[in-house]
Amino acid sequence: MDVRWINPFVTATQRVFMLMGGIKVIAQPAKAQAKADIQTADVSAVISIVANTSGVIVLRFPGSIIMQLASSMTGTSVSLEATYDVISELANMVTGNARRTLANPLVKVSVPKIITGIWPDGAGGSLTPWLVVPFACPLGQFDLMLHMAEAEAKTQAVAETATVADMSQPLSNTPQHETPAV
Repeated sequence: MDVRWINPFVTATQRVFMLMGGIKVIAQPAKAQAKADIQTADVSAVISIVANTSGVIVLRFPGSIIMQLASSMTGTSVSLEATYDVISELANMVTGNARRTLANPLVKVSVPKIITGIWPDGAGGSLTPWLVVPFACPLGQFDLMLHMAEAEAKTQAVAETATVADMSQPLSNTPQHETPAV
């Protein structure tokens, strides 16, 4: 898997969290994981990607931080149902920001789909690894995950040799419940 797919989403996640909620998030080292080894998150925002390949990007959040995150983003306390809308909008902003960095007019992305609890069997590949980037922030930890159909067999090798961009440095001032269609 080419890290050029994940790095724009790592950077975009950091920018959006800082701009929208004043929350500094720090990317941890990326790792390849089999789908069977990935822990279920309380809320996942799933975005399908289609270009010269296809895949999914997933932002996964534990329940312990989603209410705090939504409150930070909106500046007020929110209901659980409203939290899903905030997470969906957050994923949409991350995707839009990353898409500008990808700068490829052939890249098409879906509207984020929110999944709560256990993922359906069709969500992403099950036989090949996912690239998982954990993020740490004052609210807790969450994950950004990528699974691309192109070069699935190379995922493990790339994850072992590639380095996700160092996102520990401060950024400059640059500013529905459905199952994913994969």
